[in-house]
Amino acid sequence: MYELLTIIPVFMTVLLGYIFLATFSFGSILALIISWSRNASIRWAIFHGWLGWFYVLYYCLRLRKRPQFS
Repeated sequence: MYELLTIIPVFMTVLLGYIFLATFSFGSILALIISWSRNASIRWAIFHGWLGWFYVLYYCLRLRKRPQFS
């Protein structure tokens, strides 16, 4: 029973680490796609991919302020 109690925190730490990395990887990929679709520049896409979720949030906030034409 004692071995099980020592393994559970290690398992949870590893699991949370994978979730953390997957979340930031998804944010970077999403930022790359958004940047490429707007700028068509590999330099900007790499830079925005490095920023990750910060660029995605910036894009969403900026998109909301844009006037909508119909």
